[in-house]
Amino acid sequence: MKRPLLLVCCLLLIGLPLLTQPAPVTKDQVLKVLSLVRLDKSSDPVKAQERVASPVRQRGVNFELTPEVEAELKDAGALDDLLTAIRLNYRPPAPPPPPPPSYEDLLRRALESIRAQDAEGAIRTLQEAARVNPAGAEAHEQLGSLHLLHSRNSAAAVQSFLSALQNGGSAQFRVLIAPEGENFQARCEGTLRVQATNVEWQSAVCRIQARLGRDNLLGVHANRYLGAHLHAFGILARYADQRRTVYNLAPRSGDETEAKTIIGLLEQLRVRP
Repeated sequence: MKRPLLLVCCLLLIGLPLLTQPAPVTKDQVLKVLSLVRLDKSSDPVKAQERVASPVRQRGVNFELTPEVEAELKDAGALDDLLTAIRLNYRPPAPPPPPPPSYEDLLRRALESIRAQDAEGAIRTLQEAARVNPAGAEAHEQLGSLHLLHSRNSAAAVQSFLSALQNGGSAQFRVLIAPEGENFQARCEGTLRVQATNVEWQSAVCRIQARLGRDNLLGVHANRYLGAHLHAFGILARYADQRRTVYNLAPRSGDETEAKTIIGLLEQLRVRP
C-alpha cells in the first residue's frame, strides 16, 4: 500500500501543479517528495526519484543548484540523476515588467511624434498622458491644439481646452484685433489667451491690451458683417455700471474652424444668468 501512497503523494506534489499551471518545481516540492521516498523503504529509490526528475525536466526548477542547495538535497537523499536534472533545468525568474510610462515620458514622446510629423501618434500619446494624469493641463492644451490644427475637430478641441482650463492651464490663439470703432484694416496682430477666470488679448503692434473677467463676459458671436471674410467674432462685455462693449477679433489664420473653436470655448466659459 505504501507504493501507491507514494505515487499519489508525488502526483499531488509534482504532477497536479503541472496540470493547473506551468510553474517551475520548487525546492520545497523536491524536498517533500524526497522525504516520502526515504520513508518508503520498499520502493526503488532510482525509479522513485525519476518521478521527481521527469517534471523537473518538463517544467524546470525555480532555484539554482548552489553548493549549499546541493548539499541539502543530497542530505535528503537526492541521487546524481535528479541533481543533474535540477542543474540543467534552472529557470530564472522572468524580469519584472517595465514600469508604465510616466506623464512626463508621454509628453516627451508626443513631442517627438510632432517633430516627426506624426500627429495621429501624438494625439494617441497625449490621450494616454491625460488618462495617466487627468490633472495635467499641458496634455489637454496640446490635445486641443492638435484637434484644431490637425484633426480640424472644433468640438474635440473645445473639450480639450476646457479640461486644460479646469486644471489651471490656458488656451492661446494668434488673432487680429480691431481697435475700438474700427475695422481690421490696421492688421493689429496679437494673441488671445483664455483662462478659467478671464480672457485677455493684446497687440504690441497697435498697443492694444485688454483683460475681461469671466463675470464680465456676456456673450460671443460670429460677425455677420465686420470682418466676416476673416471669420471674425465679437466678444460682448458688460461692466458693473451696466455699460456694454463689443470687442472684435478674428483668428489671424482667417480659419473658420479656429474661429468656431474660440467662440465655443468662450461660450462655455461665460457665466450664464
